[in-house]
Amino acid sequence: MGKQEDIIQAFAEKLKAVYMQKGISMQDLELSDADKTRLENILKGEYDNVDVLFLVRIADSLGVPPYSLLK
Repeated sequence: MGKQEDIIQAFAEKLKAVYMQKGISMQDLELSDADKTRLENILKGEYDNVDVLFLVRIADSLGVPPYSLLK
């Protein structure tokens, strides 16, 4: 894996942990159907078609400052 993929995977793992901790349902998030599908893939540990912009949208919909997940 390259450096960019490593960053995306680390960001996605932190985002997954926040999602699970908050216990929010997929329907409660203000996301498009495509974004919900990508989030489902992240929850399964699949990171294909995931980019930083998508992760920022998910973090925003969870009410988490995206920069806090990059630490």
